[in-house]
Amino acid sequence: MSGAELGTPEFAYLLATVEAQDVLGIDTRELFPKAAKKRDKLYAQGRSDLEANGWLEPTDSTTGEYDLNAELFHIVAAIASPDFVLASLREHPPEASGLTVYYFTEDGIAELAPIANGRFRLGVAPDRKVLASHMAELLGTKNAKPAIQGSLPRTDFKKVVSAAKKGQTEKANELLSEAGVGEKKIDSLLAAAGEPANGQIVMVPGNGQTDEGRRATVLGQGKTAWLLFQDETDPSKIVFVNGCEDSLEAIVTQWTEQPPD
Repeated sequence: MSGAELGTPEFAYLLATVEAQDVLGIDTRELFPKAAKKRDKLYAQGRSDLEANGWLEPTDSTTGEYDLNAELFHIVAAIASPDFVLASLREHPPEASGLTVYYFTEDGIAELAPIANGRFRLGVAPDRKVLASHMAELLGTKNAKPAIQGSLPRTDFKKVVSAAKKGQTEKANELLSEAGVGEKKIDSLLAAAGEPANGQIVMVPGNGQTDEGRRATVLGQGKTAWLLFQDETDPSKIVFVNGCEDSLEAIVTQWTEQPPD
């Protein structure tokens, strides 16, 4: 099984089987109804749909025993009880918007994407390299070229963005040149900074308090995509790096190997 697409009743029923209380990173109101009647109806529909779609198969017709697809069960169990969670969100342009949430456990990485009509796509990423490729696809940074990393004080980078949006490039060029960015890359970064942010990658906390040190903003797309994030050693600085798969993998590895307390 490379993945599964489930309706809300199916997913809700499976979450109930692993005694999940919540799912981090997504809207869970329809998955965990408070009213007992609504909950019972949802679970009954979910079980019926799982049988109809082949995820639950009878093992003994006389006793009414069923087997649940083992890989699907492990994915749902990881989603219900992860060690930590990352989410990648594409926000711009609107027609390309989407969300995928990644659930890390000792056994691997489960992926969950809410899609249209109350449905969910579930899957796995075998390692962080594949995960970075999936992120790049969603965020529109698939063909970004690795070449440059720089940093600026947060206040200076805000000036760069402001100047780019106003078309006042002279000061922005000066600031970026001082940061060691070459002329061609300056043009790329300014073009990206002048547009709305395309999306973000964020570590999803269990306590609801997002750590700004575990958030990256995506500017631009394709070969001119950039990632912005807080400097690990100096929170007053913003790091900017090409949004290639190698950069995404490095960020994911850093955040997940040294998650916040």
